[in-house]
Amino acid sequence: MSPPFRNAVFVLALLLLLPAASRAEQLTVGYIEYPPYYFTHGNGTPGGLLMDITTQILDDSGVSYTYKPLPSKRILSYLEDGRQDFASTGWFKTLQRESFAIFSLPIYRNKPVGLVSLREKAHHFARYGTLREIMESGLFTAGLLCGHSEGEYIDGIMTRHENRVMQITGEQAVLMRMLAAGRFDFVLLPPEEVPGLALAAGETPEAFTLTELPDIPAGNTRHIMFSRAVSPDMVERINNAIRSRQESIPLP
Repeated sequence: MSPPFRNAVFVLALLLLLPAASRAEQLTVGYIEYPPYYFTHGNGTPGGLLMDITTQILDDSGVSYTYKPLPSKRILSYLEDGRQDFASTGWFKTLQRESFAIFSLPIYRNKPVGLVSLREKAHHFARYGTLREIMESGLFTAGLLCGHSEGEYIDGIMTRHENRVMQITGEQAVLMRMLAAGRFDFVLLPPEEVPGLALAAGETPEAFTLTELPDIPAGNTRHIMFSRAVSPDMVERINNAIRSRQESIPLP
């Protein structure tokens, strides 16, 4: 093979490889529709408390990215399958999820969840002091979004009493709508979410009440969850951006 021909082959090979390398640097970030943390504006752009934080972190990291709204079950499926250059933001870290995904440093800490019920039925829970007692009574059914986690303590209680848990597919507003219709007795939500979700469900916030329970731990930290096919370098660049952010805005 003559030197000019070898050079031409080499250049052609580089050109063929460049698009693949470019694609490898493009991170797709899936998110669920879950106000006030993440939602899609009418013009198609993502917004919300956690989306704003995530955008700042990704911009600071220098990683190229794009957002994609997806159901939570599909996001988990992509992560379990090790989809190339895929991540999702705002997830709680659990041992089960750590078996198939990589977690960033924490980007946010939730306020503790409370028991949300219809105001007219709140008195039914007055005799119970903890979430554990409520579920052990066998008298109440909890509504839970399929694929959603509230952390290991609450997840453990719900798993032990799965016959008293109704799991649904959809958005959190659907939970509130079904709660208002009497399909189950309560849901668990942080206080900052209740007013917006009630309105999104077509209900008034005053129709619901939130009861704090002492056995529910402090709010869980939320993380960016990466497919194991994401490069360690990309994860580290994002973690460095999180570290820089936490120096100026510590987690509560």
